[in-house]
Amino acid sequence: MLGRKRDIVEEFWDERTLKLCSKNAREIAPQLFLNQLRAFLGASGKMWPTRSGSGALRQFLQSIVSAEKRDVLICSLNCPAVADAVISAGFRVDTFDLADTTGRVDWQIVADQLRPRHKALVVPHLFGAPTDFRPLLETARKSGVILIEDCAHTLGGRIGDFTAGTLADAAIFSFNYDKPISLGGGGILLVNNPSLWSKIRHETLPVSLEKEHRELNQFLKYLRRRRQDNNQARLLKKSLRPVIRGITLGAYGHKLFPVSGIGPLRAALGIEQLNRYPEILKRRNANAGLFADATRQSWYVGPDARPAWLKQKVVPADVEEGARISRSLRLQGLPVGTFNWSITIDQHLGLPVKPNAEYVAKHGLDIPIHQNMERIELETICRAFGGEFVT
Repeated sequence: MLGRKRDIVEEFWDERTLKLCSKNAREIAPQLFLNQLRAFLGASGKMWPTRSGSGALRQFLQSIVSAEKRDVLICSLNCPAVADAVISAGFRVDTFDLADTTGRVDWQIVADQLRPRHKALVVPHLFGAPTDFRPLLETARKSGVILIEDCAHTLGGRIGDFTAGTLADAAIFSFNYDKPISLGGGGILLVNNPSLWSKIRHETLPVSLEKEHRELNQFLKYLRRRRQDNNQARLLKKSLRPVIRGITLGAYGHKLFPVSGIGPLRAALGIEQLNRYPEILKRRNANAGLFADATRQSWYVGPDARPAWLKQKVVPADVEEGARISRSLRLQGLPVGTFNWSITIDQHLGLPVKPNAEYVAKHGLDIPIHQNMERIELETICRAFGGEFVT
């Protein structure tokens, strides 16, 4: 892509790929993409396309809303759009904390937090690392709490013998620019529990090929302008200023650009990416492993989980030193910083803070490990963290 710069997450398609997909897009039904995604996940549930991942969550919650149970439990460390979707669906937000600042969740403690007022719980698979929430399954079943896996960051990670997204009652996926695969927007709702299929009130999304062309060309212009403008000084300045929702690095979505949904062009682009995804995932995982091995730092991965890394996330032992390292790397054009997310759900809503989530949001650093990273860039990042890079 013209003017392409290193970013936290990089697409693995460009204008040329889009042109190739456009040639046969009229022959591609969106259902073909959904079928291939279902096969990739090993899912047996039903899928519905949506305009965004948060839109998928909102649509699902609106389908199961009840007068008796009005609360949805979500992790305090998550995208504010998750909380907004819960509220717009007619529910109240309740939050739980991380068990520590490495990203571990103690699901027994979370299970003890469930109350009769809880209708659903959103399981966070953050940064490509699935969280093993199986200790919660029986308690949720007995309590009548519906479980929803948030797979916006995680595509292809595994929990035991299951692919992330196939264990809970439902799962949501996002295809924004900073997700495992990008369609310039769009999302998927997967419902695994057959008893819920008839409840889903699906929003019809008439999507024309011409409309998708306009949307994706606008998306590419945005990326080009953003990356051309991402010089070292500006990158440093952007990462230090307060977050402004809808404008900052991690906030691209339908609020900035129209996303009509997943039509034939996005379906063709999605199929092209799914065909290449195992190769891309292998490189991302290898890069994440190099960083973890060199620095002995990593976002938590349980013993029976296999990640599908999107980025690494670490909290330095010395936060002042971490801030210094981040500034130094950004001046070299390497985007290491507190991008996802600088505030917690509790701070977003004005609720009492959860200490571990707040600490990670304030001090946790996103580390780029995407497929376009060069060896010298990984070495530079690892050495900045005091790592011994193994050649």
